[in-house]
Amino acid sequence: MVLIQRAFKVIFLVFILLQTSCEDMNFYNCEDCLSIEPATCILDIVLTSTSAANYDYHVIVYQGKVEDNIVIDDRYTSNNFEFEVSLNKEYSVKASMVRGGVTYVSINSVTPMVSYQEDYCETACYFVIDNKVDMKIKYF
Repeated sequence: MVLIQRAFKVIFLVFILLQTSCEDMNFYNCEDCLSIEPATCILDIVLTSTSAANYDYHVIVYQGKVEDNIVIDDRYTSNNFEFEVSLNKEYSVKASMVRGGVTYVSINSVTPMVSYQEDYCETACYFVIDNKVDMKIKYF
């Protein structure tokens, strides 16, 4: 009898996990609600962490994959920054820095897009999602 109860619990948990694993897990802030669908968005590039503060990064922003080599921005900076881009296109970012004679590189990509939500806020809203690129180098 105990074996049947455990089997039932396992099957129930697997069923619950399968039902929720493919849902849209975005949480929206109604303050970011846009009434008109945007054509562009701000790409938020996050570089700094506590251990890397005051270090200059060489940051290259690419349209598409890094391998495509379509450079749309190239700069040296020690601060997070924003960059205006078109929606529904992939953007890759490569950030490198030198610390103690060793070069550290971080590569990440995102595809900013719009999500339309009718019932999330008081009115129907467009939200820009996937527009933040985390370039923090965590281990030195």
